[in-house]
Amino acid sequence: MADKNLKDVPSRSELLRYMEEMALYLPDLESPDFWPGEFSPSQKTEAGSIILPYAVLGDVADAFVSAAYDRGWVLLGFDWVSWAYSDEAQAMCSDPSTLARAEPLQLVYLITALIRQDRFSEGALLGAFKSRLILGIVRRAAAIIENQ
Repeated sequence: MADKNLKDVPSRSELLRYMEEMALYLPDLESPDFWPGEFSPSQKTEAGSIILPYAVLGDVADAFVSAAYDRGWVLLGFDWVSWAYSDEAQAMCSDPSTLARAEPLQLVYLITALIRQDRFSEGALLGAFKSRLILGIVRRAAAIIENQ
């Protein structure tokens, strides 16, 4: 499962730690009060410039993304662009049963791709929270930990 384009593949213990850390977000993401965020309205400045709408993540979503960077879930040296267009990635994004069978490294690949993609496609990450794809990833992480 190791990617030839990834210099430092996380160890099994690191991956399990990532799963434990992700699983901590499950109650908040499952809460009926969870708010993923929204697009800001466009604005006109006093000088007449227009500020285009941009995605603003809610508090829990923002904390999740910060944790992903801080805790190492976003992999460096990983060709996430190529992987994101692979059959493997597309299946996990479109088929909940495939996501429910994903291995820890696949989940980390997916988190990396979703977060990094947002840098180039405004709102992609907000969409992943709204569609509950991130929730599916976190549920799978929790299931992996539960079955250890």
